[in-house]
Amino acid sequence: RGAADWPDEDDSRIELTLRMLPALHWYWFAKGRFHEGHQRLESALARVVDSPMVPAIVRGRASTALASIVFWQGDYAAIRGPAEYAVGKVRESGDRRAIAYALTTPGMATLMDGDPVGASALFEEAVARARAIARDTLLSFTLYWHGIGAHARGDLPLAHASLAEASEVGRAVRCSSAIAHPLSMRARVALAEGDQARARQWLSEALAIHCATGAGFGTVIALDGVARLAAAAGEPVLAARLLGASEALRDELRMSR
Repeated sequence: RGAADWPDEDDSRIELTLRMLPALHWYWFAKGRFHEGHQRLESALARVVDSPMVPAIVRGRASTALASIVFWQGDYAAIRGPAEYAVGKVRESGDRRAIAYALTTPGMATLMDGDPVGASALFEEAVARARAIARDTLLSFTLYWHGIGAHARGDLPLAHASLAEASEVGRAVRCSSAIAHPLSMRARVALAEGDQARARQWLSEALAIHCATGAGFGTVIALDGVARLAAAAGEPVLAARLLGASEALRDELRMSR
């Protein structure tokens, strides 16, 4: 925070700020500090717009981070602007990792616009690009969104396959969030199929991981899933208590439903 607030009247250090903030956005995600991330990224990007003094890749990564945070906050109408700007800038730079990650953000916007087919095309390209680079957290992240897109358009076998691979990659690289988030979404697919036993297994593991790491956003998503499971099992009181806990955590994190 001290570095980000470092006085800079002539913008000579804005590039350093724009390099630092995207590096922090996964920390903000893990801890649910979306408001802070949004404010800092938006303010820094507004100072450069299309300034040739700051490389396209730096602006593109910062805008990708902003689009992601806007999505996590639930402000779906505001995603498309920074998402499309981000994709344009990272394509201009030619950075393969940045392109693969940035492609997920217009995919999120397209999905929220009610076009799962269009969103899936973007997620599929992101997966292909990530797979060509390495079997790491980027691949897990793109597979996660590919699975969500498949679920949204009703392709449950593809959703299971993508989300299962996302978790497998997470285990291989020992990244807790890359294990737990796909498990939560895979449980939703299982619930859609009426398979409560598998949904319970995956949600239990996901919730344990998120609680152990203090991941607020993931805990909310998993709690919502456990509440769905309780309702489906005919336990409305338990479902209501779980939703109450989820609602309280949402308020604390300033997350929209």
